[in-house]
Amino acid sequence: MSKRDITNGLFSRLFRFLHLILSKKNNSMKEITVQQLKEKLADKSEEFMLIDVREDFEYMVSNNGGEHIPLSSLQSRVHTLNQDVEYAIICRSGARSANACAFLAHEGFENVYNVKGGMKAWAAEIDPSITVA
Repeated sequence: MSKRDITNGLFSRLFRFLHLILSKKNNSMKEITVQQLKEKLADKSEEFMLIDVREDFEYMVSNNGGEHIPLSSLQSRVHTLNQDVEYAIICRSGARSANACAFLAHEGFENVYNVKGGMKAWAAEIDPSITVA
C-alpha cells in the first residue's frame, strides 16, 4: 500500500467522520458518570478500558490511569483498539471525549461511553486533590 493510498484512506475516514458530526446522526451517545467509572476501574476487567483523549501536557498534570490517546491521534490508532471491549472516553470536560465517542461509533464500536463532566467532574467528585489542566 502506497503512502498516497494511506493518506487518501485517512482523509476519506476523516471526511465521513466530519459528515457524521455535521449531520448530527449520533444523537444516542452513551454516557457514564465518574462514580460509575470509578466502580468499573476498581473491577479491573479486561473487557473495559478507559481512554484519555486530552493533550500530552494535560495528561502529565493529572490522570486517572487511562490509556493516553490524544484526540488528534485517535484516527491513526483506531486499528489498535478491540471492538469487543467496552470503552469509557475521558477529556477535561466532556466535549473532546464526545467527539471521540462519535468517531468510534462511526468506526463500528458499539460499547463506547462518554465520561460525563470529564476530569473536572473526576476532580470534583472523586479526587479533589488533583489539578486539572
